[in-house]
Formats: sequence, structure tokens, C-alpha cells
Amino acid sequence: MELFKIADKFSGILSFANIRAKADDFLIDRLSYKFTTNVLCFFAILCGVKTSYSVPIICWIPAQLRKYEKAITAYCYANNTYYVPSDRRIPSTANERYESLIIYYQWLPWILGAQAILFYLPKLIWFLSLSGSRHDVKALLNTASKIYVVPDFQKKKPISSFREDKLVYLNSQLFSGEDEGIIPSGARRHPRSRIFSCYFIICYIGVKFLYFVNCLLQIGLVHLMIGTRPLGLRHFNHLKQDTFETHFLAQFVQKITSGVSELIDTSSFPKRTLCDFTFRELASNHAYTVECILPLNIIVEKMYVFLYIWFILLGIITLADFIKWIAHLIHCLVSSDKTRESYVRTHLIDGTKYPDDKIQCFAKEHLTGNNYFLLKLLSKNISTFVVVDMLDYFFKTEASKKKK
Repeated sequence: MELFKIADKFSGILSFANIRAKADDFLIDRLSYKFTTNVLCFFAILCGVKTSYSVPIICWIPAQLRKYEKAITAYCYANNTYYVPSDRRIPSTANERYESLIIYYQWLPWILGAQAILFYLPKLIWFLSLSGSRHDVKALLNTASKIYVVPDFQKKKPISSFREDKLVYLNSQLFSGEDEGIIPSGARRHPRSRIFSCYFIICYIGVKFLYFVNCLLQIGLVHLMIGTRPLGLRHFNHLKQDTFETHFLAQFVQKITSGVSELIDTSSFPKRTLCDFTFRELASNHAYTVECILPLNIIVEKMYVFLYIWFILLGIITLADFIKWIAHLIHCLVSSDKTRESYVRTHLIDGTKYPDDKIQCFAKEHLTGNNYFLLKLLSKNISTFVVVDMLDYFFKTEASKKKK
């Protein structure tokens, strides 16, 4: 008996089933609200620590102002700096300097934290959608994950009885025929409506759309912060040229291919910037321009290149999944009974054992859009064998009732 326990613990370590059983959505969703959110939080903490416990900006101060070095450095950090390439002259007007202003580096921890919150918001909306259902999806997943777990032998309960209890619970939740109550009162008046029977799929498509819109917003936010410079409507006619020449991703690739990446500044993530300040001395104002270094941009550049590429890939993946679930919804709304019967037969151990009329009746009465979604959830997050065992147990139970 100890051998079974050791095998079960070892399989639990190797298998992802125990981890995925806690998820009431799919892998692509977890890429957004779990993986991306954790990455953004890590970057936010990293930037916060680097800003708080290291020198965020270093400025070369004229000799006559050396005793005011801390005050001038703090002023330049709080009041923003601007970037001018080393091969160009410093602009003479304030407006030209303002166009090259670097405004993001003080707020990086907060910006990354806000981005993480935006990625998690669709998950909260999905949680509220599930709370409007009569199904306890989390309990269904937890129960399904325990079907193939070796029970505690001290309870002296047979494994078959243990598995049967789990299957009874799952079948009673999905195939009880009580589809009213899955959504609020308006839907209860139309229990047979195919639209209301696809409540889960419709809500999930809405949440999936939010994930996709969020990816677009995140890409736009990156462009707003550190995209093509300078910004302005007068550059609209040369948008294509500006994008390829001054886009931070293109600049990063150019730096990498140059072989001396850390010695070259870019307009989006400059390490050397300029700061203007006015010093009042003997009732007269003296204007100074000093050169400053932003050490944090060495890290931030790599962070946002990774995030930018990841947001694009995630947006493409999410869009493809969004289209796939729209196809599932259309399929559930317009599919014939033959299609539903085919799904049932492909998930039975031996479809020839059961009468065709029983399979047809089950497909028509119980394989609604909501149940299809839940079976898909169990199949992807636990195992396809769960769905197979559930359907097989249902038909065996019906056959035994008929004999009695």
C-alpha cells in the first residue's frame, strides 16, 4: 500500500493536473492574468528597488555649484531631462527641448503596476460571470482532479467507491437537467433558449475580447511612453519613415547588430540626457545646462523590448483564440443533433454498447452550450479521461436503472 502512496505523490509532482485544477479558465488566459501580471509586478519591484536603494540619476555639476550637487540632482530627477544626440547641437528654444523630454523614468514602478492591474481586470470580470451561474466551477474542477488520486487507505474505502462518489457529483452537477438558474431572472423565462444555454461561452467571449483590447492598449501605452520621437501631428505625414528610423525596437536591433550596444544611446532609452535649471545668485538668475546619466535605462530598455514583443505575440494568440471561441458559439447555436451525437460518441469508451436513441436523447437534452464549455474546461485543465469516464458512468447508470 505504501507503494501506491509513493507513486501517487511522485505522479503529483510530475503532473500538471494538480496545479491546473485550480484554474477555472484556459491556458491562454493564464498567460495574460498570471504570467504577464507576475512579470510586470517583478519588473515594478525591480525598478522600485533600483530607484529607492541606488542612485537613479547622476549629473555632472559645474565646479562652482559642487556644494549644491544633491539639490541639483534631485531637481533634474523630479523635473525630467531631455535627450539630444551627441552629433547634434542643443536646441535653443524651450519648445524644441520639450519635444525630446524623457518623462517616464520616475514613474516606472507605478506604470508597471498599473499595467499589471489592467491585465488582471478581465480575470475579475470572469470571476463575477461565474458567480452568476448555479454551477460551482471551482468545486467541479477540484472534484474532477481527485478522481484519479489514490485515496487514504486508513479510511478503508475501496478505490472504485471513491471514484464513483466523484463521478456521481460531477454528473449530478452537469447532467441534472436543471439549466434554469444559470443566469438571473430574465433567462429563467427561456430555459430552452440556445442563447441562454450558451451563457458560459458568451461571457467567456466577452472576457476574451477584453483580454485582446487590453493587449492593444498596452502596446499603445508603450508607444505613448517611449515610442516614436518626437511626437506631434506635424510628423503624421512622415509616420512610416519615423516609425522605422526612430522606433525604439528598431533602435535596439541596430544597437545589438553594431557590436557596441551599451555605448550607443537611443532616443527612447537614453543613458545620457540633459537637464536645464536656473540658479539664483546675487539677485540675478543664471541658466545652466548639465549632462546627466540614467543608469536605470540600461535595464528598462531590455525590459520594454521584451514586453513589447510579448504584448504583440500575446495579442495575436488571444485574437486567434477569440475567433476560435466565436466559432464554438456559432457551432453551439446552429449545430444539428447529429453533431452533438458525434461529440458524445467520440468520448465514449465503446459507443456501440449503448442504444442510438439513448445517445440521441442525451445529446439533445444535456449537451447544451454550457455543458460543452464545462466539459471542455475539464478536458483541458484536468484530463480528457474525466469526460470519458463521466459519459460512460452516465450511460451505465441509465442502463442499470432500465434493468431494474
